[in-house]
Amino acid sequence: MIIDTTSATLDPVVNCDVCIVGAGAAGITIARELIGGHLTVALFESGGLMPDRRTQALNRGSYNNPYDHALEDSQSRSFGGTTNLWSGWCRPLDESDFTRRDWIPHSGWPLSIETLQPWYNKARRVCELDDENPATLADRGPWPFDQRRLSTRRFDLSPPTRFGQKFRAELASSPNVRVCLNANAVAFGTDESTRRIESIEFKTLSGKSILATARVFILAAGGIENPRLLLSSGATRRCALGNENDLVGRFYMNHLAFFSAEFRESDTCPSVAFYTTPFDGRPATAGRHSGAASHPESVMRERKLLGAVLRFVHRPSYAAEPAFYSSAVASARIMATSLLNARVPGRALMHASRSMKGGVRVTRFAVRVLAHSVKPKSKLLVRCIAESAPDPDNRVTLSSRPDALGQPTANVRWEIGEAERKSVRVLHTAFATEISRLGFGKVSPIHPDFLPNSLTGASHHIGTTRMHDSPRHGVVDRDCRVHDIANLFISGSSVFATSGYANPTLTIIALSLRLAERIKSILR
Repeated sequence: MIIDTTSATLDPVVNCDVCIVGAGAAGITIARELIGGHLTVALFESGGLMPDRRTQALNRGSYNNPYDHALEDSQSRSFGGTTNLWSGWCRPLDESDFTRRDWIPHSGWPLSIETLQPWYNKARRVCELDDENPATLADRGPWPFDQRRLSTRRFDLSPPTRFGQKFRAELASSPNVRVCLNANAVAFGTDESTRRIESIEFKTLSGKSILATARVFILAAGGIENPRLLLSSGATRRCALGNENDLVGRFYMNHLAFFSAEFRESDTCPSVAFYTTPFDGRPATAGRHSGAASHPESVMRERKLLGAVLRFVHRPSYAAEPAFYSSAVASARIMATSLLNARVPGRALMHASRSMKGGVRVTRFAVRVLAHSVKPKSKLLVRCIAESAPDPDNRVTLSSRPDALGQPTANVRWEIGEAERKSVRVLHTAFATEISRLGFGKVSPIHPDFLPNSLTGASHHIGTTRMHDSPRHGVVDRDCRVHDIANLFISGSSVFATSGYANPTLTIIALSLRLAERIKSILR
């Protein structure tokens, strides 16, 4: 059953066995696994079946990186969540991502890749990938890289599966799952010990209030909203739920994503199709797989590097110029995009000031864009996706500014450290050297050390309620249960202990499938 809480007549109290907050990849996956069983399930989604500007505005917050995607645009508050936005890139985390790496503080999961492998196999089917077992996907590709320097990492491509469309009818016809749309979680009710959740209050933008009671509660609202909800709970108690060790919101990670170099092919260069992606995110290959160049794990251990991959992208010729990534032009592009979407960007005065100070450069860039629209010309650029190190100082906190429901909005701090910069530089140097050795062409950096000033993230919000066996080092345990709260679980990328370089969706689904099985065993 799917109910729009803004228009339907609904009891003020919804009683169920399992209450899930967030109908994205994690929430829908868990709800589907509970269809047809003896448990009653209520799945609450902030938005409706389609995106809505007022609901989407609840994502607004402040971000210290002025060039990254605005928080409002990086998460989808509608049925299906961010699967309404994703491009379908799927790859499990590497084995080394789960292990403790002594050169990366706070690295290591309490789980191994072997533990997750059965759930990865099932997650592949959820994402409509082919039947090939991921264990057989060797890290080799069509280019003969020297395996002592570079290897090819293979990604699989989902159609992409839009969870809100694909699984809507299944959930609508379920006898034991109720989907409540346009309902926003705003407050937790606990017992006197605050060790158990008794209820969650939900509100609509029209002012209606609903109370959900359950035996088990699951937060599946994303890497920013999960900690925001927990931190907001601290107003009426000694500390926020799950935050007795000041860890909720900490260890925020994102994938670095940027254009770093231009690739000029030689006459003897083989096809670049396997390694090439259009800027819309879809692979330029007839198959359902795509490749990217990376260091083998032996090199990463020896050089003490974070994970990163490189692939090619066709882009307009003006995007290969350093001016394109200057602060003035970056600010001008943000202002233009915001105006086209009929909204005011965050830090609007700063972007306007920088655009005006770099007026000559911005004008030249605008001329180049107009020229490209008349006579298009593209170049093959190198795009880098890199791992972010877990740092407790990178975090989500609450601001004093309320949203439309009176809830405090999020502040996000994410600084790029030397570990990320070194890893990116070393990989690009090895890539350029290997391309030259093979005689395939030349890799020329767009910026010094391959790193642009306007470095952005990939809108992958990771790590803010991290997993660890000890409550002194993590918010949830290996079963995704919040330490010291008997019936509160968290699913999604916020529980990741490290980010790796792989897109997080496949791992989110695998963890959610595993959690659903755990919930069944608890509530027999």
